[in-house]
Amino acid sequence: MGDPTWDGSGEHCDPWENASTGIAPGAYLWYVNAISGGNSSSSSRAAYIRAYNTLNAYNIDVLNCSHSLTKADCKVAPTWSTEDTLENLYDNGVLIVAGAGNNLDEYANTDCSLNSPGDTPKVLAVAGLDANDLSFPNDTCVNPLTQRCCRETPVPLSNWGYQSCILDDENTATGGIDLKINGTPRARAYSGIAVSAVQEDYHASFSRDMDINEDIEIDSGLLFLYGTNGNPWPSGWVSRAFHGAAGGTSAAAPHVAGAGIVLKHWQLYKGNTVFNNPGAMQALLLAMADRWDPDLGRRVLGVDEKSGFGRLKLRLLDQVLNGPFIPTAFSYNSFSFTSSSPSISFYAWPTPMPNETDFVKCVMFEPEDMSQEEEPNVSDIYFQMNLRNPDSNGNCSAYSSYYYGYLDNSYDLRHMAASLGSQNMGRCLQVTIAKRHVDAEGATVHVFCYRAGVRDYENVP
Repeated sequence: MGDPTWDGSGEHCDPWENASTGIAPGAYLWYVNAISGGNSSSSSRAAYIRAYNTLNAYNIDVLNCSHSLTKADCKVAPTWSTEDTLENLYDNGVLIVAGAGNNLDEYANTDCSLNSPGDTPKVLAVAGLDANDLSFPNDTCVNPLTQRCCRETPVPLSNWGYQSCILDDENTATGGIDLKINGTPRARAYSGIAVSAVQEDYHASFSRDMDINEDIEIDSGLLFLYGTNGNPWPSGWVSRAFHGAAGGTSAAAPHVAGAGIVLKHWQLYKGNTVFNNPGAMQALLLAMADRWDPDLGRRVLGVDEKSGFGRLKLRLLDQVLNGPFIPTAFSYNSFSFTSSSPSISFYAWPTPMPNETDFVKCVMFEPEDMSQEEEPNVSDIYFQMNLRNPDSNGNCSAYSSYYYGYLDNSYDLRHMAASLGSQNMGRCLQVTIAKRHVDAEGATVHVFCYRAGVRDYENVP
């Protein structure tokens, strides 16, 4: 197709491969073109619905939505039938990831500005990190004090740039969506943003009809033009490969979608088929974030409406395969509630956590169904993470005494609690799913906990 990075022998040149291989290089990728007449037009919505249903028919695992259907919609109720269709995909087992939107050029970062479909509860919305200094590993930062993901030279592992990333506060949308619980409005109760990820891509290629748009300017790029003889592109078209910033939450979302594929492959390889459920996958992805809050530092409770559960950082939570995280283990549980259901308490693990356990975290995801609802009510379910002393036999049981607790009783549809340090060592982890109100349609929650010898933001070999 006239790709100038193709070496002619059946593959891309080595520098391109090294710079451009993504998170999940073994995944199959289906690309569907859906735009027609503008994002909010009826023809465009019909095109998106056809695209979603086409992919659903192929039973895809993860859907990446690097598009917006309505700008700054910021409500859980479905704006268009496109959102109802996405909920059908979720119900068919598809993990749905979407960019949060790039609206802060028009909205203050204190306003809720999430785009559709990122404001749909069953969709995982991704905020963008200002990662524009991650382009080339050997570059020296222009100004390391700006915290724009700079790398110092030489680069010690502890100073790797990702943990210095900050939100792209000039562009990426902010959450904080109103909810209605048992008829009572709860202002900005739903954080909306799920996780944050890098949003700058530095190696890309595209084609363009120059007769339609002659003026294409890209900073620090290479333009490749081909004549009509042997040109694989139609007359008047160009192929361009460049290294330069291409950003926005549309670029952040694919990082999370790729991470979702990696995590699902890992769980299915382990025989944990429950992770065919997208709710389980969302809980797993939320647990992978590092709890970073741009205003508060690092949270131990709750979710931020700007950064969600924090920056995404994958952890291989395997006692056998990965030494750096030892002692590590994870626990997943799902529960369904009706209006008459009692609250539930359980131990994440039947035995106390090992003495080397420095970190433990639990997240809970409540995927409310909004299909066909104009003024939806949602359920109110929250959780508490308790540390308990082992009983006289050294077990975790009803006789284990209370030591300390972390309570996230917000009205949010997502919850988080984390415990750090020596207080975890040798203690039992009890999780309580507390039911304040369950709507008539019922509710389901997905709870993922993990423990490790290192914390969720720490770098390991």
